[in-house]
Amino acid sequence: MPRPFRLFSHYDFFSVFVPGLATLMGFYLLLPKPINISVVGAIVPVLVFAFVFGQALHGFAAWLESVAGRTRFSSSHRDHFLSQISDVDQRVVSLFKEECSLMFRDPAFIDIGSEVCTEKWSELYPLVQSYIYNSEVGRSRMFQSIFSFARSMFVLLTGLPVLYAIHFYFRQNGTIARPPKYLLYFPSYADFMEVVIPLCIAGALLFGYTAYSYKRYFAEYLISDFVALREQESRE
Repeated sequence: MPRPFRLFSHYDFFSVFVPGLATLMGFYLLLPKPINISVVGAIVPVLVFAFVFGQALHGFAAWLESVAGRTRFSSSHRDHFLSQISDVDQRVVSLFKEECSLMFRDPAFIDIGSEVCTEKWSELYPLVQSYIYNSEVGRSRMFQSIFSFARSMFVLLTGLPVLYAIHFYFRQNGTIARPPKYLLYFPSYADFMEVVIPLCIAGALLFGYTAYSYKRYFAEYLISDFVALREQESRE
């Protein structure tokens, strides 16, 4: 049965729109004061810019993760997936390999001991992910949304203090003349940063840990969901 058309999924909302809205709010504090616009008139621009900023942040966070993965400072969810299927002691992993060999008609997937087979599993990863996505069941999609949301928020909260510091520098040398909106709520830049820096550090630590945890959960449930879906199809 084909998957029904859906303009926005929960992944788009949590992984793109919400971080994009947070990014928009971060930039909003740097805008010159005041800006007169009605709430109704602001809805469409906010929605559009939230998705634009969110998609840009999502792509940038994914790029940073891939760079960190190449330098061995971090591992991607694809790496966790390969690590999980290398564990031959787990029964669900054995079932997963067998189901993959049947579905994709390649018995080489049963044994991933050699380098060539490891490359095959790496190529198989997007196929398994697409298969689960089209089925619209399983918890791995939810875990992927939480992981991507937390990863984007970690990057945002790490970069916001730097952005505000750069803006302050350009204000000091006269490049930017008009005062930012945050001066409506704080008497000075120093007072503003005394609040921003602790909040950003605490938030970055929280979202960084969440991204790390749910990246592992996503890889684990990607395997479990695939096995469950295949067994469900075999009974129908």
